Amino acid sequence: MAWAMVVGAGASLAGSAMSANSASKAASSQLKAEKENRLFDQKNLNQGMARYLAAMLGPAEAEKYLKSSMGADQYRDLFRDPDATKRTTALADQIKQIDANLAKYGKPATTRVGRTSNGLGERTIEVPESWDRERAKADGIDIQALLDQKKQLTNTLQNEAKGIPGDALDLEAFRNLSPGVADQYAKLTEQARTEGAGNLMRFDQDSGRMMQSARAIEGQARNFGKGERARINADFADTLAGTNRLTEAKLMARGLGSSTVLGQQLGGNARQLERGRQAELGALGDRQIGLLTSLAGNTLNLDQARSSGRLGLNMASQDRVMQNQRGEADFRASVFSGAQTNPWLSRSTQQYFSGASPSAASGATWGNTLGAMGGTLIGQSANFSRPAPAATNQPQPYSTYQPPLGNPNRQSNYGDR
Repeated sequence: MAWAMVVGAGASLAGSAMSANSASKAASSQLKAEKENRLFDQKNLNQGMARYLAAMLGPAEAEKYLKSSMGADQYRDLFRDPDATKRTTALADQIKQIDANLAKYGKPATTRVGRTSNGLGERTIEVPESWDRERAKADGIDIQALLDQKKQLTNTLQNEAKGIPGDALDLEAFRNLSPGVADQYAKLTEQARTEGAGNLMRFDQDSGRMMQSARAIEGQARNFGKGERARINADFADTLAGTNRLTEAKLMARGLGSSTVLGQQLGGNARQLERGRQAELGALGDRQIGLLTSLAGNTLNLDQARSSGRLGLNMASQDRVMQNQRGEADFRASVFSGAQTNPWLSRSTQQYFSGASPSAASGATWGNTLGAMGGTLIGQSANFSRPAPAATNQPQPYSTYQPPLGNPNRQSNYGDR
């Protein structure tokens, strides 16, 4: 009985060890898969965000945003460094040149696949190096130095290649992408501003020419009446001269040619004709004032219309520019607040953090096993410590009845029921 318990306990412990190890490995594998899925999704989301930002904002601004919003490791995994690619290419070229120099003097150690002794399987056969070191030395070539240099360059190349993710974006090609949608907004804004300035310039030129024409008409109108005034003055002089001659002739015929009467008559003629001249000149002046006032009013109205038109044209141009600027601002806000630039806000991350624990899984397996063994041992211990039942002549119930150990031949009083 004791040996059976020992063997059972050993088998149970061995099984628990295997189960605990399997549970721990399963939890570790789950954690590793979650990490790889998270990194895979993160890389795809970052690449999608980079392409989206380049299409929306243009490659230059997208690169600035990505560099400022990502960690150094994420940004390094996102793009292939063009300088690193150039360095790996240069290292590979140097290694090829060393191989070309070594090929002149033999072959390095290699391996090849051969058959086993029975001819049924395959085995790897090492082929030793074969260098003509004497001929190389005669040519001034140090075979070992070249081999050491190649080894060093190969290690450097491998280290450089580790830092260049194969599925990363080409940074140089990314920078050569066409401008984004935001650039089109900026071009439309600049176009509206340029066209508005051009419209204002042409409006100023056209309205300026109209103002010059109006002022030129005013200047010409100021000359209005000069000929009329000269005619009025000439008519006045001619009429006065004729009237005075007629008056002198009449007075001389009367014998008053040298009297004061002649002077009085001539002065009266002058005063009478002067009133007529002044009346005509006054009427002429009124017409001049009316004409100049009308022209000045036209010029003032034209200037006011020019000012109002320029103000309206300028405001329309500014409104157009502001609409484009507002459209660009709204567009940028939608880009930076959208799901493409904030991919983790719309995704559940519980799939990447299940809470699996290798030690917890292993401990649970061991705990269950030890608990079961402990319960079994407690039960067995209780059975061992229980006293044997005393002999009795009372019949046992039905089929569970057994004859007393002290009298195995005694028959049951009740028979076989």
